[in-house]
Order: sequence, then structure tokens, then C-alpha cells
Amino acid sequence: MHKKSQAALEYLSTYGWALLVVIVTLAILYSSGLLNYNKLLPSTCTFTSQFECIDFDVDHASSQISFLLVNSIGETIHVDNISISDDAARPLSCIPSQPSLSDWNNSVKKDFNLTDCTGGAFVRGERLNAKVELTYYSTTTGQSYKHKLFGRLIGVVE
Repeated sequence: MHKKSQAALEYLSTYGWALLVVIVTLAILYSSGLLNYNKLLPSTCTFTSQFECIDFDVDHASSQISFLLVNSIGETIHVDNISISDDAARPLSCIPSQPSLSDWNNSVKKDFNLTDCTGGAFVRGERLNAKVELTYYSTTTGQSYKHKLFGRLIGVVE
């Protein structure tokens, strides 16, 4: 009986040490930044099919978020409002640059700039997952028929 308990204790202590070595190794890799998933996940810019997102940039140094969209609706529209937010306790807040809010012809690329960005995950090196809301109306139908569309920007703040 005594030899069985000694064998069990040796078995548990051997595998216990092995498990401890694995945990310490993972802790060292995590603290050194080698297991940082922000570097591994892709950055994406997604909007509805009416607006193709060409590229985007999230720059902490200039407190600015920029993205380039193409109008694929088939008609000229007027961008009435644009806003951005995230799900943080203190949400992301930016101010849209006024030249962006103007008439936008079909099949034309337009650069949107949001400045003075604060709050949310707008921290250098952090992963930003922001929701963009764009309000527009057709220039042929006028302001009575406004539409909203939503997009998503996911990337690391540089």
C-alpha cells in the first residue's frame, strides 16, 4: 500500500513541475509581448455594399481617424452627418471635418477625416473597434429622405 501512494505522489509531483514550467513560459511570452494578438489580427474597414472602403488610418499622434470611401449608390448624394463611437465606458468621440460634409458624386472616392479624437480605445497600441454612422440624402430627392448607414473600423491605434 505504501509503494502505491509513493508512486502516485511522484507521478503528481513530476507532472506538477512540468505544468508549472509551461505556465511560467507562457507568462514570460505574454509579458514580453510575443503573444500580443493585436499584432496578429488583421485591420479591417467594412461598410455596406453602397460604399466601398478603400483604406483607413487611426493616428494617435494627430488625434485623427481617416478613411477613404467610394460612392457606389448610383447617384449624387449629400453627406449630412458623420459620427464614430465604440462600446467603451467613456465612448470614442471625434469631430468631423466640415469639407467632408458636401455633395458626393457617384463612383468618386471621398476622404473622411475625424479630428480631436478622445476616449474609448483611442490609445496608442490598443485595438480600436469603432462603429461609424453616416447620414446622407440624395440630391434629387432632398433632405426629406435621409438615410443612415453603418460601418466598422477595426485596427490598432498607431
